[in-house]
Amino acid sequence: MPITWRGKSYSIGIDRDITERTLAEQALREREQKYRNIFENVQDVYYEASIDGTILEVSPSIETMSKGQYQRNDLIGKSAKRFL
Repeated sequence: MPITWRGKSYSIGIDRDITERTLAEQALREREQKYRNIFENVQDVYYEASIDGTILEVSPSIETMSKGQYQRNDLIGKSAKRFL
């Protein structure tokens, strides 16, 4: 950022070492990819539901296990109680 002080022009800058943050973000991306791969390839059906029974997540294997009766995206947001 250029400034003038006592008739002279100066520039002010701030340097910040973001190496540690960059490494942490890379490690996080790698862990997310690892668990995403496990989730997408699990043979059994995995699902998460809220306390009121709303389906928050379901593994893609639901389509194979239900022989096409249920699609993953159609179940998310629905009540798990309807399957009891």
